[in-house]
Amino acid sequence: MTIQKQMAFLLVALSAVFGTQASQAAVGEIFLLGGIASGSYGTGSESDVATTRVVFNTGDKYQFKVDAGWIRVESPYGILPGPVGPLPMQRKQKGESMEHGTGTGSVGEISASGVGDVYLAFSRRILGGGAKLFRMDGGVEVKAPTADADEGLGTGQWDTRIGLTSEYRFWSAIGFAGLGWNYLGDPEWVELNDVVDAYAGIESEPLGGRLILSGWLAGNPEVVPGVGSRGVVGMGLRTAGQWRFRFQATAGLTDGSEDFSVLFAVSHGLETPTVGTRGPRR
Repeated sequence: MTIQKQMAFLLVALSAVFGTQASQAAVGEIFLLGGIASGSYGTGSESDVATTRVVFNTGDKYQFKVDAGWIRVESPYGILPGPVGPLPMQRKQKGESMEHGTGTGSVGEISASGVGDVYLAFSRRILGGGAKLFRMDGGVEVKAPTADADEGLGTGQWDTRIGLTSEYRFWSAIGFAGLGWNYLGDPEWVELNDVVDAYAGIESEPLGGRLILSGWLAGNPEVVPGVGSRGVVGMGLRTAGQWRFRFQATAGLTDGSEDFSVLFAVSHGLETPTVGTRGPRR
């Protein structure tokens, strides 16, 4: 898919979302997010990825999510920080192909921006929910490779995650946890390990009726052999109300993790339930 086609696709998607915002506000939650992730991954040089995304969530027992946006990559070693760890990228120029490793292969700087990958997710409540203290959901998320792999913006392959999210309400807090299996499509230049990921954390009840705090740990085994596993600690701050604001930040605990990431979001509409999907996976 060319950049022009990807941009057209994104514009159509955004038009559909914002063009029906009034009706969607009654049936779902729409997000506008911006964030950055940065890491050196043992190379001695920082690789930065900035994203702007539009996300729409809807449902209760059955939930659906669509996530699309724009991405910018600045990487002297052609490394793309991803949800499960750093990925080596490939960039083609003037008919030539360059392979980029994580500091051990060819060195070639990537500085590019364009449409990112599109994520579609569907989940179903399995246990609990409503007035009950416990809830568990099972779901599947698919990444459509709309980002340009030749420019180093993605792998150009389909990825799938199958997972569980859960929460339990205590007197003054909510514990949440999740477990997933990631099938990662292998690009031509590297073979990726399919990995299990997990996270667990706790979120406060609304403080002063509006402010909600959270913290969590998340990680998974290495995706690229020799890079190491990913482990991060995260914290979040969000508000309640008709218009909701959200701030999240993570710090890496291992060489296979981003050094840090930050995300800011604003959302409007009917908030989808379950704290598990509002944690590090969103």
